[in-house]
Amino acid sequence: MKTETETASAELERLARAAQRGQPRAFDRLAEALLPRLRRWALAHVSSGDEADDIAQEVLLKAHRSLADFGFESRITTWLYAVTRRTAADWHRKRHRRETLMAEHFEAPREPALGPELDTMALTELVRLEYRRLPNRQREVFDLADLQGIPLTEIAEMLNLSPITARVHLHRARAAIRSRILESHPAMVEDL
Repeated sequence: MKTETETASAELERLARAAQRGQPRAFDRLAEALLPRLRRWALAHVSSGDEADDIAQEVLLKAHRSLADFGFESRITTWLYAVTRRTAADWHRKRHRRETLMAEHFEAPREPALGPELDTMALTELVRLEYRRLPNRQREVFDLADLQGIPLTEIAEMLNLSPITARVHLHRARAAIRSRILESHPAMVEDL
């Protein structure tokens, strides 16, 4: 019996092959099915939903232009994840150039204030803040594993890593988030 992830992957591949053959509306259905996933992947690389939307749209345009050349040697999601990563990296390079040229200074993210009781929303905000401070690879693996629920074996394939390396990145990300939160808010130890 196929898992939900395997069933979804098979459907995406079916749609991609149909779009590649020029079947009417196949790419539209493929794009509709992929957009939330692409947006989520992009969000792991940028700081706002609007930026993630822009990157996801750009990835769909690139996929539309390049789908005819895709040979299905890997999963369609593996290919599109790589396209998303490259598009996000390009976006960061362009943004850095613009910021340098315009000499804009952005305000650093503010830490939420925690009262004597552990507030779930404040804790969530702390985790988001620390998540943004993780190195790129750890942030990617943490997002894919803990936030999206993708199995480590699939993450390893998507990122071209060994499963052990993916597991190490996930462990380091979790440990870094936890230790930074406890370091900045030692009173939380009692609540956790």
